[in-house]
Amino acid sequence: MSLDQLPPWFMSIWPAFAVSGVCLLMEMFFAAAELSVISADRIAVRKDAEAGQRSARLLERHLAVPVLAAVPSYAVPRERRNDRARYALAILLMLGVFAAYALTYWIRTAKVL
Repeated sequence: MSLDQLPPWFMSIWPAFAVSGVCLLMEMFFAAAELSVISADRIAVRKDAEAGQRSARLLERHLAVPVLAAVPSYAVPRERRNDRARYALAILLMLGVFAAYALTYWIRTAKVL
């Protein structure tokens, strides 16, 4: 298929697909780099840093800096109350379903109806 045979709308949209593909590839690269840094063996990195490896010293220094993703989130009392209410509702729904199944079983086996 030549470029003359492509629909006209494709000629205006292909740059968006190309940019999206490049952005996706960059995102995959940086996500893999982040995961490799996070999952690095800290003891081995420290040994290599003490042995004089520059990359290990840099990695150890950067791992010591807390990042925003590592900031813990604490639930306030209102959130804890809402969580407890949701858990109670879920348990009541499960008990209701169990009771419905038990009642159905009892009715079918006892031949009440």
